[in-house]
Amino acid sequence: TAYNKQYTDWFYVWSVRSRQASANLISDSCDYILTVISPHGNPSPAVGSHTYAYHTKVIATVEAQTKSHTCTGWNGTGSVLTNGYTNTTGEIILTEIASSIEWQWASNTYTVTFDLDSKVARTGGGELVQSVSYGSSATAPIVSPNSGWVFSSWDVDFTVITGDLTVTAQYI
Repeated sequence: TAYNKQYTDWFYVWSVRSRQASANLISDSCDYILTVISPHGNPSPAVGSHTYAYHTKVIATVEAQTKSHTCTGWNGTGSVLTNGYTNTTGEIILTEIASSIEWQWASNTYTVTFDLDSKVARTGGGELVQSVSYGSSATAPIVSPNSGWVFSSWDVDFTVITGDLTVTAQYI
């Protein structure tokens, strides 16, 4: 059996001497393609199409989390299982001409906490504790200062969130 062959036609032979017919398959070498798709992370094998021999064993992986996204699994076709919920496929044995794996991702969220230091009261606007997607901005609460205090600003920028953040009210 020739595992890395794609058979394209039959070749028939009639032997006058033995008065027997024989049939042989005509084959072309065949590549087995694994296509990797991922908008985030650094998968292995890398994003793109990769050529392998028949029955090659491949384990596809990607880091579980980047700063902006978390891997939630994959969708597969061909020799790759239909779906999975981790950042590794386990062993893939390539037996289909065309296979693919598409890594799935969810945007990371971070906690932004507004600390009023008990000198002002929130009267509206954003909540004091917010869950914000990576790269998005938090919404400042509207505050009303207590007697004897004047609110001036927040101590840090919160327009592009890249991690958990505490924003503290500043007073003059």
